[in-house]
Amino acid sequence: MTISLKVALNTIHTSDAQIVLTELRESDLARLASLLDDPVLYKNTLTIPSPYGMSDATKYFEHVENFESLNGYRKDWTIRKNGDLIGGIGLMYNHGFDSHKSEFGYWLGSDYRGQGIMTLCIRTFIDFVFSSTEIIRIEAHVFEHNIASCRTLEKSGFQKEGFIHKLAKKKGAYLDAHLYALIK
Repeated sequence: MTISLKVALNTIHTSDAQIVLTELRESDLARLASLLDDPVLYKNTLTIPSPYGMSDATKYFEHVENFESLNGYRKDWTIRKNGDLIGGIGLMYNHGFDSHKSEFGYWLGSDYRGQGIMTLCIRTFIDFVFSSTEIIRIEAHVFEHNIASCRTLEKSGFQKEGFIHKLAKKKGAYLDAHLYALIK
């Protein structure tokens, strides 16, 4: 797969000058830990632990740095408002970057939800992915109870394609999910 490295490692600008997608910085770790130590994010995601502390933020930062160093491109982006970290968005490597499709995920700090920020970021991010990679299909799995995320995806142009029973197991319980996709 061809990825434009020049584009893939730069800041992604949205139509709102206050909101940009950029790299995670070591100086972000305390803020990252604070934002991700959120019971709502824990409930609505599969991989964000609770509680979320500095050691979790450091491990994540090292993972992101190692991936970029080994592969020469970024798959995880921070969402910033006026320079401050407020969320994240990225591709899931479990589908592989040499494929025509990828799953993606996103999160936003509690103080920034319900303002249209994530819809803007998803649209901008998907445009970036479609224009700078060979990916033609982006998928999102949304746990059944996460209605707000379903609405955000629909406002971002995604179509609900189905319902997946027992998609994941978390804390001993199986979770069902909606399958959303957007085709280039």
